[in-house]
Amino acid sequence: MNGRLYHLGRYPGAIVTRHPDEWVRGELYELKNPPSLLARLDRYEGVKTGRRQSAEYLRVIATIELEDGTAHQAWVYLYNLRINRVNRMISGDFLRQRRRAPLRVDPWNGRGSRLTRCCQ
Repeated sequence: MNGRLYHLGRYPGAIVTRHPDEWVRGELYELKNPPSLLARLDRYEGVKTGRRQSAEYLRVIATIELEDGTAHQAWVYLYNLRINRVNRMISGDFLRQRRRAPLRVDPWNGRGSRLTRCCQ
């Protein structure tokens, strides 16, 4: 998914961009019971039905691209709050970035994602 990933402390937040060179890496899963599991994930991620403006994350359907180049539609959680003064994760890969020290920060600090378990 085209986007930018930000380090929000103990967890990341992704936003969508239209820049072709900006990607968020992630994992793609097939859900066996989507309604039940998505409801639990929404609660965990702070999705507030009917109060989108105050929700920390929004769940949306996005086109993601696997490493083999195939495109798929998938639910993704996008960060919905202000990103001022938040560290951008240049790699777009939270797990890889988390293992590194120090955190590489975007010098523009948020001015200005492909997703899967495989995903770029």
